[in-house]
Amino acid sequence: WIVLVMFLAGPRLGCRMLKDPHAGNGGVAADATPILLIGAGPEAEYFIRKPSHNYRIVGMVTARAERVGQVIQGVEVLGRNEDLVKVVAGLEAKGLRPQKLIMVGRNVAGATVQKLLALAADIGAPLERVRTDDGNNLKPQPIAIEDILGRPQSNLDRAAMAAMIRWQRILVTGAGGSIGAELVRQISAAGPAHLTLLD
Repeated sequence: WIVLVMFLAGPRLGCRMLKDPHAGNGGVAADATPILLIGAGPEAEYFIRKPSHNYRIVGMVTARAERVGQVIQGVEVLGRNEDLVKVVAGLEAKGLRPQKLIMVGRNVAGATVQKLLALAADIGAPLERVRTDDGNNLKPQPIAIEDILGRPQSNLDRAAMAAMIRWQRILVTGAGGSIGAELVRQISAAGPAHLTLLD
């Protein structure tokens, strides 16, 4: 039975290791960028198995508590999204500090993206999101405004908006938040007579 197992499993394992550089522990280049994945669903598994990126995946966090502790394709789910700062500190203590945080989920709410951006700023690592390009390759890219809004960006008539604001008294509520602060910057550039911020 030992010889039978060797002949049945050996060729399959060898073929898989040739096709999938993440199978076993091989295939990761020495200069690969260490990253932490945010999300532990099918998209994460697909990204881990994809041989076209030069990343060393040091762990994952997830929004689902029941996935914590699971190992997906040799990568452990280390904690929940809100534990991100603590998880990165633990990895840093092991000499595995990630240089990037990469979201791999499809339907992530804008509010969740905002929270993750704030946590990424606390950690000092950029947050990116995996998108599929024309060649069906997974490419991490910087967070876009659509990710925060949770919908496609609207094209606005900026000239008409500036004319409406110019020489008017403007009150901005929620001015201390990220969206409110950006509104204040854009409104002040349009030359209002008076600008009041409320939060």
